[in-house]
Amino acid sequence: VGVTVDLNVSEYGAYVGELFSGNAPDLYLIGWGNAPLDADFILYPLVRTDELLSYFSNEDIDALLDTAHNSIDTSEREQAYAQAVTLINEQAPFIFLYKQKDAYGLNETLEWSPRADEFLWLFSASRK
Repeated sequence: VGVTVDLNVSEYGAYVGELFSGNAPDLYLIGWGNAPLDADFILYPLVRTDELLSYFSNEDIDALLDTAHNSIDTSEREQAYAQAVTLINEQAPFIFLYKQKDAYGLNETLEWSPRADEFLWLFSASRK
């Protein structure tokens, strides 16, 4: 795809501290689960101008995200997010070719299944 990188692997705490302080490199990888299963939890901090991990700016997308973020009307939110996602796909502020997969290791005596939102809810775990 024409991307040249210099791979820099650092300790996780230092890496996250760098990202959250606004000093992320031009290209980075981080896992981002969606525990509330709400588009706002992903789109607002990662795409909205001047938010936590956003290194992208588009006034039209910001307006749509603000509409959805501040509304309690489910159909209004759904419509705003759908329009925002269309624009995000057109603008491509991310490399969409990679979907990180989770890997879990389990002891054979443990009964547990991972959740779709990546939340580690161990109250549902039990011994076989």
